[in-house]
Amino acid sequence: MSVARAQAAAFHTASTQRPGAALEGLTTGRSAGPRAYGVVARSVTAGDLIGCCLIGCCLIACVDGAAGGAAPGVPSRQASPTASAEATGRQRAQRQPAVAADGVEGRSAAALVAIPEPPSTAGAVVDAVPVGLVPTPIPPARPRKRLNIDQLDAALRRASGDIGWTAGVGNNVKNEFVTLALTLGKANYTDITTEDLEASALFQKFLADAAASICGKRVNADLASAASERLLLIGVDPKLGYEAQPAAVDKALRRAVLRFHGRVLAADDPELESWRFLFQGATKISGKPAEGWRAVCAALIQHPAFSTY
Repeated sequence: MSVARAQAAAFHTASTQRPGAALEGLTTGRSAGPRAYGVVARSVTAGDLIGCCLIGCCLIACVDGAAGGAAPGVPSRQASPTASAEATGRQRAQRQPAVAADGVEGRSAAALVAIPEPPSTAGAVVDAVPVGLVPTPIPPARPRKRLNIDQLDAALRRASGDIGWTAGVGNNVKNEFVTLALTLGKANYTDITTEDLEASALFQKFLADAAASICGKRVNADLASAASERLLLIGVDPKLGYEAQPAAVDKALRRAVLRFHGRVLAADDPELESWRFLFQGATKISGKPAEGWRAVCAALIQHPAFSTY
């Protein structure tokens, strides 16, 4: 019987390593030598492998049963019913896919753990914020208002030394504010009974025209006057730029702001830098310091601080 067991074990090993050779030896009745390995008639499938394994296991079981026990020195292959049941359970567990607790294959049970919701703070008492019994009063304020046409004409004449926005020469000089009064929204009490005081784009356009006309005349008058009779170019040389007389230009700019806006600027006031930059830029582009003063004068008139209050 030991020879039969050895033959069965050899057949089982051959069927596991080379199924085709084992089948050939089984059908031809001879051992599968090196030449027999290459003459398999068809490709070996998974069914052939399983069949050969089952045949080998059956042969070994038959030999063991016929022998009535294990050979001397060889452990018995017959297992107890409990061990067989455990082995069968392990095989089934290996063949079956892992299933999570919710029945979904391949899903981890840890991913299904519910995330606890944060505790609700509805109705909870939080740190109190101190609030005064009397609210902080808001200081009274109103939106800025625009000068009407008569007020604007008077303010321009006062700031420029009685130079108004006029057109024409000789005896045909006309005040443009009178000519364009209806266009600028002044009431005539026939068609319009209330003057329009909105700072519209049309108003800004005509204000720019008035500033260009008045400032051009004012700078030309200062250039033709003596130093003591000037109104805008006070204490400066009209032929020199900022680099040649920085202190004098800053002082003249502060006087111009006071004249047109009624505000006193300190020597280190940040607003003075804007007017200084405007004068330097216009002088550099035109190459003439007089054009720089014209630009400063026109900007002072078009500034909201001049036409609104």
